[in-house]
Amino acid sequence: MKKFFASAFVMFLMILGTQAFAQEGTWERIGVRKVSYGVEKDVIVVTSKKGRFTKLQLKVKDAPVNFRDMKVFFGNGSVQDVSLRNTIPAGGESRIIDLDGGERTIIKIEFIYDTKNNAKKRGTVVVLAKE
Repeated sequence: MKKFFASAFVMFLMILGTQAFAQEGTWERIGVRKVSYGVEKDVIVVTSKKGRFTKLQLKVKDAPVNFRDMKVFFGNGSVQDVSLRNTIPAGGESRIIDLDGGERTIIKIEFIYDTKNNAKKRGTVVVLAKE
């Protein structure tokens, strides 16, 4: 009986946590880029919404992408350099990246990366943002 109540309590806490997370806002896809094979620099121009975002996350599809650097350019002219320096496997995602200075409009995101892999596939980078 004690195990039942303990399990029910844990489930209750999980439901509360899920509802609190859902109220924080939703992730919006603000850009997608099929990246080149090899070492490259690419830019994603953010045109889907002139939102004021506080967080970013990258998702990778099709092939792994080894990120070397990322810069986020804002509407007010400022730039945030984001240190990624890691490989995100196909189907994987980056950590959640907090944007400095609170809510700001993103105009473009610049990546330096390589996609060297045995299959010689090109990866796809999906950029998600949260207000």
